[in-house]
Amino acid sequence: MKNLLKLQYIVRLALIFPLFYSCQRPIADNLNNEASILEAGDLKENPLLMGVITTSVNLNNKTMSTLYGNTIAVDFAKKNSGFKYPAGSVLYEVTWEQQPDSVWFGATIPAELISVEKISFNRETEPSYALYQGRPLKKDKNDHAQVRLIQIISQHFAVTP
Repeated sequence: MKNLLKLQYIVRLALIFPLFYSCQRPIADNLNNEASILEAGDLKENPLLMGVITTSVNLNNKTMSTLYGNTIAVDFAKKNSGFKYPAGSVLYEVTWEQQPDSVWFGATIPAELISVEKISFNRETEPSYALYQGRPLKKDKNDHAQVRLIQIISQHFAVTP
């Protein structure tokens, strides 16, 4: 009986010891600061805090993009397949370079931020387009603004379960 108690004691210690040992290991920093918008610069709000409308990947350029929107834009995109967003809607197309994920084999995650494209919808005028690039983000000129505007607003809401 004493041997059985000793064995139970040893087994319990053997099971508990790894828990204490694992608590001593430093936790790896899994925050992707490289892809974050830490220095907004000319951009007045952080689009990464808004609702996601859709995502896309360009395998040729090795980039990935996410289309974000304010509450008005996301609500419209959920219910409509049209491209005439109501006044007050704001869309942000954020584009990053891709990099392999160190945690999941075969997966890719955002790397360096390439650009943020902003589209604002007003009552009286056509939608306005602005391009932001660099660190911190600075407003930049785009020779293909009208083409990009059409490409961005023609994206459909990604239905998720």
